[in-house]
Amino acid sequence: MFLKRGGYLDMIGRENIFLSKKHAIPAIKKRLDKDRCAACQIRIFGECQDS
Repeated sequence: MFLKRGGYLDMIGRENIFLSKKHAIPAIKKRLDKDRCAACQIRIFGECQDS
């Protein structure tokens, strides 16, 4: 894996690497400031439509 060979995986952290957007968005959404998301008007991702 390129990230591991380059030493980047340790910098980024395994918990921040996802197999796909389908896996990433729900995991990241749990980490976000819910009040800030509620006030956001951009709604870039489909998952934001439910917020």
